[in-house]
Amino acid sequence: MKYCHAAILFALCPAMASAQAVGKTTLGNPKIPFTVVTAVPIEVTRGKLSATLIDNQAYGKTHREGYNGLARLRLGNSPSPFVENYAGLNLEHVNNGVIYENRDLQFEPRKHPMEIRKINDSTFELYQKPLPNTGLESCTRFHFQDNGIIDVTFACVPRKDHFPYGYLNLFWASYIQKPEDMGIQFLGRKKGEKDESWIRAVTPKHGDLSTHRSASDRRDFKRAEPFPLTLVFNESGYEYTKPFYFGRYQDHALALMFHPSDLIRFTQSPSGGGQGNPAWDFQWFIDAPVKDRLYAFSFRVQWQPWTTPGAILKDYEAYLASRQ
Repeated sequence: MKYCHAAILFALCPAMASAQAVGKTTLGNPKIPFTVVTAVPIEVTRGKLSATLIDNQAYGKTHREGYNGLARLRLGNSPSPFVENYAGLNLEHVNNGVIYENRDLQFEPRKHPMEIRKINDSTFELYQKPLPNTGLESCTRFHFQDNGIIDVTFACVPRKDHFPYGYLNLFWASYIQKPEDMGIQFLGRKKGEKDESWIRAVTPKHGDLSTHRSASDRRDFKRAEPFPLTLVFNESGYEYTKPFYFGRYQDHALALMFHPSDLIRFTQSPSGGGQGNPAWDFQWFIDAPVKDRLYAFSFRVQWQPWTTPGAILKDYEAYLASRQ
């Protein structure tokens, strides 16, 4: 099997693929020992950080079936930013540009079982067998740290040759519980301009001006129209210049940090989790996927007391340096 970093697959496969991303899950390396956890949810505590990791089963009185990832995330006595009915870092869609009469096929990760694998006390994976329609097999590794940081690696293998528009799109949603500030912030600019500045983006309604792409991302993905998932392709007038964003939540901030080569697209909705509950989302596209090839990328989640945008920028620069 060839291991290839999706964003640079055409030029650097396999020898120069990102060591941070590739081969560090049980999907990329089946020899990694793990234990399947049957008692879900999983409560993870590392120093001041505590998190609730879930598969896509319902549990308790409020959490709904179909949502995966993190049900709660706290640092010390902090609140959790996520809507209790739903989740954060929830793998929501696997798209191939096709419109399906059965809407469940647009939300395929919700509808099929997931498995939680324990690697050690600070590292867990969320594994899903190949999906029946798109054929995507996936594994998400969460490495929890006591300083409010979670390093995440997502790996996947398309097990079907089913790419009618020549790509796969993966979409993650984080549903935020009634923040005072609905917007996300990032360094960027208006399209067509040159000067970088801090952008505070708030979309007027669900599916309107929802997606912000990298200033270096000139890709155009065809699809059937009208495509029903309005968040995916409806773009804003902004582009980001550094691949991280954050949202403020009470006296904390939730930041997501990516590598420039992955060309992640930031996406948001003012009501994705219900009225007053925005969705702070992101997307990753696999260009020209090949059946049975492994694709992967890594990113960082940071949940910490609010300081300044400049401090988060320094944290991002430190993360990027650690990826070199």
